[in-house]
Amino acid sequence: MRPMLQAFSAGLLLATVIIAISYYYTDSKSEQKAAPAELSTEEMIDRLENDSFVIHTTEEWKKKKQELRSGSGQGEQAETIKSLSLTVSEGMSSKDISRTLENASIIEDGQAFNDYLIQNGLSKQIQTGDFLVNQDMSQPELAEILTSN
Repeated sequence: MRPMLQAFSAGLLLATVIIAISYYYTDSKSEQKAAPAELSTEEMIDRLENDSFVIHTTEEWKKKKQELRSGSGQGEQAETIKSLSLTVSEGMSSKDISRTLENASIIEDGQAFNDYLIQNGLSKQIQTGDFLVNQDMSQPELAEILTSN
């Protein structure tokens, strides 16, 4: 039993030595192959442009980003006109209507619109119903819509 165990141990030792030698030998060669050549900045840019990428410097990128932000903000304001389907029910005061229009961003100052209605004697002439209004309308136009049949 002892000689058989010694032969088994010698086989394990020999296998370990062979595996260690092959590991160290192949590991050093794979490191040499894995190290790519350093590319200059110009070479990298050329390769990326050949693959249809667009390259910008940090300054160019920040400038374009700022242009987009300023341009899109103006475009949204110019194109977006808020409108509202206003329902005036029985018992609503001119102050309630003015507050509703201000909360919907149809008018900027609800108190000023309410004062306009009162000064022109229109606060008691407001009709009940559904009215379509938008933020481009002036105070007289809004008053005309709200007081007409």
